[in-house]
Amino acid sequence: MSTEKLTTPIGDFEFTLGGYPTQESAQKLFDALDFQRACQAYLDFMPAMSMYSLLEGQEKGWGCKECSDLAVAADLLTATPLVLTGNTESGHWFR
Repeated sequence: MSTEKLTTPIGDFEFTLGGYPTQESAQKLFDALDFQRACQAYLDFMPAMSMYSLLEGQEKGWGCKECSDLAVAADLLTATPLVLTGNTESGHWFR
């Protein structure tokens, strides 16, 4: 059975003349799709995990256990704390 080859940025794929991918090409396409979905899940949940880490860190580090507890930091964030999506720019407006 003859095949047609298609070159893409994610690899080369072979299709039969009927337009169906070969078994190897189908597996490569599913692997590429799995990788893309994993990357998207990571990006989608990064803010949620950052918020969870911040809340957990406030409880462990500053003792904030209730939703009414308030912690105030004297300085802007630096590269030292482990914060996934910390905003270090908004404090510059208030100097």
